Amino acid sequence: MVFDFQGKKRIQPFSEYVIMPIAEKRAYRRHGGILTRYYSEATLKTLPLRVKANETYIKKAQIEILKNRSFCEKIPKRLNPIIPADRAAQFSFGWCAPFASALEQAKSLIAIGIVAVKYSPDQSNTPGYFHSVVLHPDGDVEDSWGKQPLQRILDRFGVLEYVLSREEHLEKNARLMKNSPEKYASAYHEALSYFLG
Repeated sequence: MVFDFQGKKRIQPFSEYVIMPIAEKRAYRRHGGILTRYYSEATLKTLPLRVKANETYIKKAQIEILKNRSFCEKIPKRLNPIIPADRAAQFSFGWCAPFASALEQAKSLIAIGIVAVKYSPDQSNTPGYFHSVVLHPDGDVEDSWGKQPLQRILDRFGVLEYVLSREEHLEKNARLMKNSPEKYASAYHEALSYFLG
């Protein structure tokens, strides 16, 4: 889900009607998708942007956003605030397998892969493995955004039908370790550091 000044939207329509037209106009489109990067607030302030962040405008925007209680109530609370949002996003899109493996070790839980059998019609994704999580005894799952009902993650990715698979998680982990051993090790140890200190 995306939250903007007009309210809550699914990621696919927001991408199609807001992001894609801007990307096509600016020629940022790469291989049929959008090149996405995640930055911390501190890093964002150091980037060579055409328009720099202005603390006065940021504070004014925060005040206006906080005035809109109904909008603020729709925004889900961060379930895992110990992980910075830019890092949680990185672990959610691309490095979820080492994150789940680190969480498995830290919390003695089982890491599993989620395999999409069917996506909602507004998604253009191909069915197959899409995310790794750990499974809690109460049936909830946990990823870099925190412990939550599985349905929340399915909704985030637009999945209508799925299967859980330990084998898919292990296979994804093995591929990452083989193809990007240094990046895998770095992601795994960073994830572990959030839980072991």
